[in-house]
Amino acid sequence: MLTDTALRKLKPNGATYKVADRDILPAFKNRLLAEITPDDLRALCMKVKKRGATAIHVRDIVKQVYAHAIMHGDKVANPADEVMPSSIATFAPKDRALSPSEIRLMVHEMDTIPTSPTIRLGLRMILLTLVRKAELLKATWDEVDFETGYGAFRRNG
Repeated sequence: MLTDTALRKLKPNGATYKVADRDILPAFKNRLLAEITPDDLRALCMKVKKRGATAIHVRDIVKQVYAHAIMHGDKVANPADEVMPSSIATFAPKDRALSPSEIRLMVHEMDTIPTSPTIRLGLRMILLTLVRKAELLKATWDEVDFETGYGAFRRNG
């Protein structure tokens, strides 16, 4: 059954609980996993989208619940596999970049945020190079020109 206990097994964060409590559990509470169809999930996502919330988050949480159940031996089809993100949301490319003053502020404020040093260094590297995480992870040394100080990172994806 899709219950609060099933969601807790995923060890979700606070935002996930809010979405589950507000949207998923009222719609699917105490229904067997096998009873929830892709059409049911799509209808719920459309209802959430009409409200102006992020329907993709609803789909992803349901997908995780089913993946967890399947991993632990339940023989059930995952309805989220048939509800593609593009069918419930439109994705517009983002073309805004941080201004130099915003980057400076971010670098300064990063030192005050309680987080691990590795996350802080990773964010600083991304801010200094202005590349996506995947591009940075897949970069090779031959893409860096040490004389000019520039990197010509290939776009991945």
